[in-house]
Amino acid sequence: MPTSPSDNVNAATNSTAVAASACDPLTLAYVALGAGRALDARKRTGCQTAAGELDFISDVITHAPLLDAMAADRDFHAVFVYEVAEPFGEQLADHLLDGNEATDEFVNTLATTLISAASDL
Repeated sequence: MPTSPSDNVNAATNSTAVAASACDPLTLAYVALGAGRALDARKRTGCQTAAGELDFISDVITHAPLLDAMAADRDFHAVFVYEVAEPFGEQLADHLLDGNEATDEFVNTLATTLISAASDL
């Protein structure tokens, strides 16, 4: 039994190593929803992405399979897509909109933090 969310991705250290087919469609949808919310909030202030909206959302949702891999075999006291997937998409999008890169370290730390907060240890 894993002791932390990151234990579930022993073979995969980043989201690109996790097969997209392993991603729950609701996880993918709620990550996109969170990213869209962050993008909409920034648009109201005049902020634009360097890439187009489709490319930006695509960049964010490529990390959704990692969430499912890290959350596998965990019990949650909250609804996963509401408390983990959507905030993950929003916070990752904000991070990118601030001009930062989605490094493996940042993505893994964000996912671990959200999963730990919403799961029963």
